[in-house]
Amino acid sequence: AKASGAHESARALDAEAKALGIARNPHTELTVGALDRKLKAHRSYVARLLASIEQEQALKERMAAAAKELEQKRALEALRVEYARETQRLSVWLEKAGDEATESVRADSAEEVSEAQRQLEEVSGERTTYEPALERLAELASQLEQASAPVKPALQDTRQRWEEALQGLEQRREALATEAERQAQNDRVCARFAEAAAALQQFVDAATQRATPLGAGASPLEEELKVVEQLDAERASQGQSHYQAMQEAHAAVREARVQRNPHTQLAEPQLRVEWNQLEDTLRAKRKLIEEELLAAQGSKATPEQLAEYRESYNMFDKDRCGLNEVQFKGVLMSLGEEADDASVAKIFKSLDSDGSGRLGFGEFSEFMLNRNIDHDSQEQIEAAFGELCGGADFITESQLRAGLSTDEVDYLLANMPPVDGQEGAYDYKAYVASVY
Repeated sequence: AKASGAHESARALDAEAKALGIARNPHTELTVGALDRKLKAHRSYVARLLASIEQEQALKERMAAAAKELEQKRALEALRVEYARETQRLSVWLEKAGDEATESVRADSAEEVSEAQRQLEEVSGERTTYEPALERLAELASQLEQASAPVKPALQDTRQRWEEALQGLEQRREALATEAERQAQNDRVCARFAEAAAALQQFVDAATQRATPLGAGASPLEEELKVVEQLDAERASQGQSHYQAMQEAHAAVREARVQRNPHTQLAEPQLRVEWNQLEDTLRAKRKLIEEELLAAQGSKATPEQLAEYRESYNMFDKDRCGLNEVQFKGVLMSLGEEADDASVAKIFKSLDSDGSGRLGFGEFSEFMLNRNIDHDSQEQIEAAFGELCGGADFITESQLRAGLSTDEVDYLLANMPPVDGQEGAYDYKAYVASVY
């Protein structure tokens, strides 16, 4: 604008000089035409310069915009990378927690449950380490959503996995607590079996040790027989109590499905075998000593008679302590003998040589042998059965029960032969003949 003003002033002065007739200016070589050309060149330069400056500015602005866009992309990519990294880091723990939550809670011992609980609390304790990662994911997801950038996996999915993992761990904690109580109960059951098994084993071992030397002639036969009878009585009372307790405890162990008992190495099958072996041992010892004792006493009883006497004896000797007066009367009645209490008491007193109030098998067998020698006894017994059945050749269960006790009838039904072709009929004559 300044140049244009000066140019206009120069043109005006040049016009004024020409009007005065001045053809040449002694003060300058410049002319209006030259100034016109210079001004035009100047204006062209300035226009080009301004255009260049504008282009440079536009370029700078584009470069700045591109740099800003690149920076935004880099920041966005950094957000995506961090989101993916935090998601992966959190996923590792979520998978670990999921695996822990789905582990089986069934265990074989309280120690296994304790170890499972320790591992659970170890995994659960890591929750505080990963909670900041979940919070950071929420921040990153918000920033990415503001930038209209897709979030994969979605934060909602990650939150859902987080809640499911926490819920699964809590459910496992409750399940392990229940399993711990079950194992505690199982441990009590196992301890109860161990205690019962030990008591039974101790009883069997002690009884077996006491029974082993019997029958070898180290002591008088009468004393050895008393020891056997005492052991048999203890087995039927104290021993049976131990055996029943062991069986009940074993049933509880089986019901609990316990695979291994940490309190004992003893097992029910082994104890049952040893219990039965003790019974067999005592039976064999008794038989041996009784036979030797009767032989020493000059008894005329045959082995078959002794076996029969033993069966009758054991039928009423429920407590294995020898026959008392009431039980002895039951034996007599089962044999068809009718005797009042006074007569029974008199016979019993005559047989109870040691005054113990109990008849041992030796005393009983001698009585039976002497009784069989009485020739009138068989006829008397047949007559007694005949009265019950009205003189028939056979007798029925109802007729027996009408005149005898339950134990007596049960014994007779087990030993009296049935009549062929006659249902419910028993041959009492054959039975009496076999007794004699």
